[in-house]
Amino acid sequence: MLISIVMDPTCLTPKGISCGAARAGAERLLDGVLRNGVLLAADSRQYVAELASAASGLGARTGQLIQLYIAEIGKRSSMYIATDSSLQIGSFKPPTLARLRDIALALHADIVVCRDPPDTGFVADLRNYGTEVCTLSNYELSKAEARRRGWTQTTRIDHLSAVDSEWLVGRTLRYATEILVCDKYIAHAAKSGWMTPQLKRFGKSLVYVARCWKKHSPYARFQKPNINILSVAGGNVNPYTAEKVIRQVVSRLDSNRCIGKVYISLKIDRHPSITSERYLSAMGRCFGVQHGIDDLGNLTLPQSKRRPTSLLPDCQVHRDLLGEIQALRPAQ
Repeated sequence: MLISIVMDPTCLTPKGISCGAARAGAERLLDGVLRNGVLLAADSRQYVAELASAASGLGARTGQLIQLYIAEIGKRSSMYIATDSSLQIGSFKPPTLARLRDIALALHADIVVCRDPPDTGFVADLRNYGTEVCTLSNYELSKAEARRRGWTQTTRIDHLSAVDSEWLVGRTLRYATEILVCDKYIAHAAKSGWMTPQLKRFGKSLVYVARCWKKHSPYARFQKPNINILSVAGGNVNPYTAEKVIRQVVSRLDSNRCIGKVYISLKIDRHPSITSERYLSAMGRCFGVQHGIDDLGNLTLPQSKRRPTSLLPDCQVHRDLLGEIQALRPAQ
């Protein structure tokens, strides 16, 4: 689960980091972005430059950690910053409070962080849209930061109501335009060339993921999510037969056409196997799913008919293993 943040870059100037609470708030906010947060901006390159420029005036003792966090965010800005091209401005001028307010509205921010208390009054109406507003000094005490810390643990989503599980999945994936779904058994369920009950469960889960995205993504107003299916073929699984029937079942079950394009990548596993994990990947983040992708579609059912299903937080171990699976030899 990701928390989305709009932060005024001037928060990181020497005037913004004027006390210990502000410094602690900045460090907690930026560290949280690297863990399970997303910064919102009109243009990622411009925004990183503004953050770096603002923090450049901080002394080594006060600003070293803040500057390191900004550098790390800048290295993989597509992972840590979500943008809306319709909000970009031609000249690279510093964002005004009005611009920050527009970004928060367009991208459904969880929280807006301002430098000075009077600034919060200008964007206070965002609270009517469910967006929290605070200063950098008060960020550590915010509800958004409390939620972010709570979502760094594995979550049993089958214990949640259908509405809450949809909310959690949707908000985890909402800033991606392409969602990668990795499960070795998708292709195995399609090996017969028929729409088997297991393959239909996988298809139902793919449509469920797209519906969650559609309901919670700010991008849903002008596009659909693309789904990239990563699975394992070879041996008794013919990749051409499997891909054909996977496309058929997704097309049939996606009656409301929630999914954009479907990409299918079938790999040949190595020995020992490295493909037993199941992942949802979005914006470069990688979330584990236990016990299988096909359990996600059952989250719309009564709890008595669900299997134990957990969503594991993004981490570098997941990303690395997913990268190894993607690098496997294609099944032909």
